[in-house]
Amino acid sequence: MKRKVLSILLAAALVIGCCPALCFSTFAEGATVQYNSWVGTVQITSDNASDVLGDGTVSYTPASGDECAVLTLNNANITASRKTSFSGYSITAVLDVQEPLKLVLTGSNYIGYRSSSIQESDFAGILSGNNDLEICGSGSLEIYAPESEKKNGLSSGIYCSAYYNSVSAGKGALTVSGGASVTINVVGGSKYSYGVFVGTFTLRDSASL
Repeated sequence: MKRKVLSILLAAALVIGCCPALCFSTFAEGATVQYNSWVGTVQITSDNASDVLGDGTVSYTPASGDECAVLTLNNANITASRKTSFSGYSITAVLDVQEPLKLVLTGSNYIGYRSSSIQESDFAGILSGNNDLEICGSGSLEIYAPESEKKNGLSSGIYCSAYYNSVSAGKGALTVSGGASVTINVVGGSKYSYGVFVGTFTLRDSASL
C-alpha cells in the first residue's frame, strides 16, 4: 500500500514539475520577435513583418542563414521618422535598418522628411549603420533629405558608414542593381550634405542613381 501511495506521489510530482517547462515552451514559441529595424516610427516585429505599416506597402523577411534581411517597398510613401543614435551622433532617420539589408523596390516609392529643415539632429533618409545595403527590383525610389540646422550637421539620403571629420570610415557598402532607379534630393545648407555617405558604391545592370 505504501509503495502504491509513493508511486502516485512521485507521478504527481513529475507532472507538476513538467508544467512550468511546458508553459514556458508555449510562451517562448508564441513570443513576438523584435528586429533592429524601423520604418518611420514603427519597429518591425514578427507580428507585423508581412505588412509593417498596415497598408500593404512595406513587408519584411528576416535574415536566415547566409541570406540577409529583405525589406520590400510597394508604392510606399514614408515621411514619419524617429530619432536614434549612431557612432555617437544623434540622427533622425526615416528608415532605420541597422543590419545588412536588401531593399526591393516595386512601383514608385518615396522616403522623405516632413519639412525642408531639421534642428538639433543629423538626418538620414536610410540609415543602415556600418552595414551593407543593396537596392534592387524593378521600381523607383525618391529620397528627400532636409537641411540640418545643427552646428556641423550632416544630411544624407543614404547613410551606410560612420564618419569622422567628414571622412567615411569605409565599412558600409551600397549596391544599386537590377532595374532599380534611385533619386536623391538633398537640401543645401548643412555643414555636410551628401546624396550617399558610404564606404564603397557599386552600380550594376541597368540600375540608376
